[in-house]
This record gives sequence, C-alpha cells and structure tokens, in this order.
Amino acid sequence: MVAAAPDVEAIAATELSHVFDLCLGRGPLALAVSGGADSMALMHLVASWRQSHSETTDVIVLTVDHGLRPEGASEAAFVADHAARLGFTHETLMWSGAKPHSGVQAAARAARYGLMTDACRGLTPVPTLVTAHHADDQAETVLMRLARGSGIEGLAAMRPETLINGVRLVRPLLGFSKARLVATLQRDGVPWCEDISNANLKFERVRWRQTIAALQQHGLSAEALALSAGRLARASSALDAATDALERAAQTNHHNGAYAALDFDVYAAAQLELKIRLLDRLITAHRGLSPAPQLSELEDLAARMTGPSDGAATLGGTIVRWSQSRNRVVVTREPARASEAAVALAPGDVKLWDGRFEVSLRLSERSNTLCQTGPLKVRALGAADYATLRNGQKLTLPSEIAAALPAFYAEEKLIAVPYFSDHLGLRPQSEPMLGHGLCSVIWHRRGV
Repeated sequence: MVAAAPDVEAIAATELSHVFDLCLGRGPLALAVSGGADSMALMHLVASWRQSHSETTDVIVLTVDHGLRPEGASEAAFVADHAARLGFTHETLMWSGAKPHSGVQAAARAARYGLMTDACRGLTPVPTLVTAHHADDQAETVLMRLARGSGIEGLAAMRPETLINGVRLVRPLLGFSKARLVATLQRDGVPWCEDISNANLKFERVRWRQTIAALQQHGLSAEALALSAGRLARASSALDAATDALERAAQTNHHNGAYAALDFDVYAAAQLELKIRLLDRLITAHRGLSPAPQLSELEDLAARMTGPSDGAATLGGTIVRWSQSRNRVVVTREPARASEAAVALAPGDVKLWDGRFEVSLRLSERSNTLCQTGPLKVRALGAADYATLRNGQKLTLPSEIAAALPAFYAEEKLIAVPYFSDHLGLRPQSEPMLGHGLCSVIWHRRGV
C-alpha cells in the first residue's frame, strides 16, 4: 500500500460536516466504491457523517466489476464485506459483453456510469450518486483538457454537482488531496486495494499524474491547478446564467425531448460565446448516445448560423437547421443514430433509452401476457412505422423528428408509442397510440 507523507494531516470530521450536509443530505445515497484508497475513504467518511445524524440516511454501495482484471471479483467482495460492517447495502454490477481493444479506460468509464445510474434509477430510486474524485483528479483533468485546447467550460473541469443520465452526481471530496485521503485511512486502520493499472503509462491519466509530480518542483501543484479550476468554474457559472437568459429570450422549447426550437433572430444577434454555449446545450440535450462534439466544431457551426441564407448541418448525433426567413432554429436527434439504440424491457423494468428517455413497462397481468415469448424491445420508431401510424391519425410531427422517438415492440409488432398520447394530448383509438396504459416514456434532459 502507498503510504501518505508523514506531514500530511488526516481529514477531521468537522472539515467534512458542512460539505456533506450541503450535498448529501437529500435522501438516499449510492456510493461508487471500487475498493481503492479514494473510494474506501469516501465510504468510511460517509459512515462517520451518517452516524452523527439522528435521521439515518439510506446508503447503497455500488461496485462495478469491469471483467478486465482477474482481481475484479475479489475486490468487489472486499468492498461488500466492508460495506456490511458499516451497515450499508452493497451490489456488484457486471460489465458484460465484448470489451474494446483501444480506448479501454474511456469505454470502461462510460460503462461504469451507465451501470451505476441504471441501478440508481431502478432501485429506490436513489436520487444521488456519490463519487470519490479529489483535488489530484481535478488537477489531472485540467491538464488533460488544457492539452486539448479546451475553453472555460472544459478547464473548469469536474463540478461538485452535475446530472448524468438523469441522476444527480456529487463529488464532495474535490477540495481534498489524495494524500489526505490516504492519511485518513491510515489513521483509522482501514485497508484498501491497489489497482496496478494506476501505474500503467499506456493510460493518459497516469502519464499526466507523473507530469504533475514533476511540475510540483516548479511550483505548479495539484492544489494550484484545482484552485484555478474552481475559479474558472465560477466564471463558467456566470456565463451559464447569461446562456440561461439567451435561452429564455429566444423562447426555446424542447417539446418534451422530441426536438428543440428557438427564435433565430434572437440567437443570431447574441455574442458568439453565448451562441456557442447555447448550441452546445441544445445538442447535449438531444444527441442521445452519440459522442459530444468538439469545441472547434461548435465554434465553426455557431459562426455559420447567421443570415440571410438558411442552412443545415449534422453535429454530435443531431441535425441543426436554421432559417432567417422562418425565424427559426431547430435541433433534432439524427434518426440514423437513434436507430442504433435498443433496450429490452421485462415487466417492472425501468431503463434509459438512447441516453434521452427513461422507458418503463408497468408490472401487471397484461404486461406479463405481452412478454410471454420474451421482453419488449424499445427502439427508434423509424420513418416507415411512423408513416403507417399516421394513417388515420392526426399526427403532424415531421417524419424526421418522429422517426427518432422511442417505440415499443413485441415480436417485431409495434404496440406502443407513448410519446404521442403522453405529450401531445391526443385521444387516439389505435392500440399502439394508447400504449395499453403500460408503457411510459419520460425525457431526461442533459446539460442542465
């Protein structure tokens, strides 16, 4: 195990009381715990904080076994044992299926957050997921993003609180160094696991970790980088407020996740930085599982979106159309990209589809009958099925938009498109439109 420097102080309970009260005191919690020093410290600090409260907060500990290392199973068992000693519920989540040959860390991170947020939505649901990111992680993130030419938003790095897949994610330890977390574990006699991949130089974050150690000799410490990230986050928050005002002034309407529409003239007259940020916000809200666009791509597109000509572009899994003559900007999910998303639903299941909609199938005798030969499939409606559905129905949504909406299928037969009946106020007669009262869709907006 790595030892903390002898002059590093352990974290006192009084230092964390206000931080934890502020960000954790809102109902049940899920803790992301791998068994490493950072997350073990988080679990034990939360346990101490919880004991100081007269009202007990429900806590579940989530450990993801990525199936990438043989030690994964034993580390999950190690966490489960310690969670039980603290009176916490524990669940191991498995990343199953084929693993990528490149970009392993990024893919593992995406899978990890997908598994944990699915668990959070499906359990109680649990409204808050807590991670052990600390000041050293923040410093590494700043340098990685600086090397990529990130703007203020990127250099603000990890925020203390954000939304991911519709779940509130909090990082209460950003103000503390890893050394202090290790010192806390050593003070309290708490063991942890060492992941040898944390020293593998083929991973970018590991290389930056070593770079920070070298930069420290020149006065550029992890603490200084984290301090700069916090100040940039403050500036970014001010720009967020200005972007909020632009979004309101442009009368932006997201139509319950189907598409975004706003006033072109107001948008075009705004300062370029605010146009870039609003465009990013709109794309983030509707891009589904597609990768986020690069800042340079957003800059180029925002600069192009001026009069007098009309135009269109695809970016980040969305289609962006603008028209001065119609005074309108529209951002929609790209149908071809939405068609790549699919989930299976058994009675009682609640899942996230395409990163945009929470889809569920109510547990009942009828849903059990529907699933006799297997779970329902949720996939994009598609233009052909929408054309069939429009026959005899008063549906005016453009095919390009409707084709990217979630639809429910039983043995390849379309049985429900809840979006129409739930959000458009229709009173249709056909079975697919009604959705049997069993299938539901809720939009989860990202980027706010």
